[in-house]
Amino acid sequence: MLTTTDSSFLCSEIVFSFLLLVISGLVLVLLRYFLPLRRTPFYLLIPIFLALALPASIILLVPIDLASNARDPELGIHRGILLPTGILLTSWRILYWETFFLTW
Repeated sequence: MLTTTDSSFLCSEIVFSFLLLVISGLVLVLLRYFLPLRRTPFYLLIPIFLALALPASIILLVPIDLASNARDPELGIHRGILLPTGILLTSWRILYWETFFLTW
């Protein structure tokens, strides 16, 4: 029996979104260091950004997935960041296929 409230889902989604923004910012800083952003065409910059940001997002998604599926057996509650199953499944599908195509 799941004993979480909608506010815990909302807080977890806010934290997840914030961490994705942090990863995006770090990738932009990395790209700015190695590429001249103003002279690099967007048709090259966007795939390079996604090819770096999506695998970095997998590192973020693995512990969230483990925490979302783990429960305390005595109390029956979840600990850590909790995301709904639909969001996790969609995130894994997007990350898998986009990473596959962009890094192949």
